[in-house]
Amino acid sequence: HTTPNIAAKLTQVCEIEKISIDQPSLNLIARNSSGSMRDAYNLLEQLYTYYGANIAFLQVQATLGITGDSRAKEIVKHILQNDISAGMSTLNNVNNDGLDLHQFNRELVDYLRSLLLVKTGAPETTDLTSEDVSELKELAGKASLTQVLNAVKLFGQIQLGNNEGSSLPMELALVECY
Repeated sequence: HTTPNIAAKLTQVCEIEKISIDQPSLNLIARNSSGSMRDAYNLLEQLYTYYGANIAFLQVQATLGITGDSRAKEIVKHILQNDISAGMSTLNNVNNDGLDLHQFNRELVDYLRSLLLVKTGAPETTDLTSEDVSELKELAGKASLTQVLNAVKLFGQIQLGNNEGSSLPMELALVECY
């Protein structure tokens, strides 16, 4: 199943079951179900069990373990502006705040992937709001395809492994982007 198909089926279920949840939340559930309709239904059921019939976006993020931290976008901007010290500083703050680095890196890679899709002329394949797509188009205009592709590869191949508290792999990827 594709993400839009899963989101559409979840919308139908929510209408039938009288569950109040916004479209970005359903898109997020669909995206995190890895193409599995069953996983998507299970996530929705879990959310309903925890939060009842009114489910907020922040509750979906919390259940999925998503930080929703805007600093992933900040780091991408620093990469594209070749501002290594600002990028390192932001990454250090993320680490000091105790964020889950695995999840933060996943969100960073997702944002870079969306930027790549926008840069290559396929913004409709992202699950982003029109505001996010506009923001990405502006960023894409300031970056070369090679620069974006390099960042996606570098952060995409990071294996944080047993270095739970270490941001070193992300710092190395950041430095290699320049």
